[in-house]
Amino acid sequence: MDHAIFDAKPLRAVILLAVLFLAACKESADELRHMSAVVDGLPARGNAQDAKFKDFTACEVADKYYKCIANRTVSIYGVPAEKAYVLISRESHTYSGIHLLIEPQKYDADCLKKVWKPYFIESKPEECMLPSGMSNLKLALDKNEWIESPKSFQNQHHFYNRNYSVRIILNKHGSQNSNRVLIDAVQDKFAMIQWKEAKVVHDRNMAIRKQEEALREKEEASKPTAEAFINSMKQQ
Repeated sequence: MDHAIFDAKPLRAVILLAVLFLAACKESADELRHMSAVVDGLPARGNAQDAKFKDFTACEVADKYYKCIANRTVSIYGVPAEKAYVLISRESHTYSGIHLLIEPQKYDADCLKKVWKPYFIESKPEECMLPSGMSNLKLALDKNEWIESPKSFQNQHHFYNRNYSVRIILNKHGSQNSNRVLIDAVQDKFAMIQWKEAKVVHDRNMAIRKQEEALREKEEASKPTAEAFINSMKQQ
């Protein structure tokens, strides 16, 4: 019958689009399944027992919460905090987020003694830095594949990682709370969307930087050497 005769191409296209859509959904679901809320051994969300297990045991009442301070030095990627605490709900006995007050930048005293003093009248040498301070924390986040969101706002830097359902918030220098950090648990899907957006901007900026470096290297290579320049000036 004539009405039974049809072009199969549109149907194949629809099937192909459906397969691609399902594959994308599966890939996205797999990404979300592998996301963790535990950053460098610190669970960004949990209950009172989780907090106790991580030594957040010095507790006091703070409005609707128990403010439980760690009775040990808490570090993130090797950078220590002067103080770390969680806010546990007095109703549900759960928490979401770890608050850190990062130690200020510290220096090795023996190293400073060996360095020529006028070198650091205004700023101390980097080679004497100990693993502390917000600058070192930002470097540590970068090494561990955390990317700063272009949506960072006000006095905060927001960082995301494709492996974590967590947002790490660093207060910017110059603010009253410039040593404060929040390891903030967020929804998996939200974290993944934010990371992907940040990754696009990050990769674009890196590509531009590489192009600029290549251009500078090309310009430097095209310049005559000092010896060649001196000789050219002697020539008649």
